[in-house]
Amino acid sequence: GAIQFVSNFWRCFLLRSSIKKDWFMAFSLGSILGTSIATFLISHIVRLEYASILIAFMILYTLFKPKKMPSIKISTRGFGFVGVLIGFGSMFLGATGLILGAFFADSGEKKNTIVATQASMQTFNHGLKVLGYMYLGFNFFPWITLMVLMMLATILGTSYGVKLLSKVSEDIFLKIYKAILFFSALKLVSDFLQL
Repeated sequence: GAIQFVSNFWRCFLLRSSIKKDWFMAFSLGSILGTSIATFLISHIVRLEYASILIAFMILYTLFKPKKMPSIKISTRGFGFVGVLIGFGSMFLGATGLILGAFFADSGEKKNTIVATQASMQTFNHGLKVLGYMYLGFNFFPWITLMVLMMLATILGTSYGVKLLSKVSEDIFLKIYKAILFFSALKLVSDFLQL
């Protein structure tokens, strides 16, 4: 969560002019609620065994739904509910970025807006996740050297990725974005089958 916080923060900082602020604000309010509920319940709920397969089906539905079926297209207010879902799920799962990505796949937004807005949402959510685990007593100190090295590496990688983004057409970006979601969904299904 801490490494992802830095990675997404740097990405949304570099693309800050493209963030859809109304979506971000709605998501953030929902994320606070979802993370608070999960932090409260975490001593009772250790694992959500079927969460990965639900995420995979949501992604696959978004990518391959029949034309007559409704798209997952979210309004500004809807991102508040998405925030609750992501905030709650992020305390248990490492794949919430994939869930969030599914809501952007059919958004009709430009590549910079998709990347910047998703990064801003994930920055906020990962920050809450770190605070939630600190509240629950997780000790980051034994991992601090490795974390700092990974944070520096992710800043370099993210900077290079944002430069590459400017060289990719909107059409190619969307194809790559959906391909990543597809292969991530397959990985989630594979992990579920091994439970």
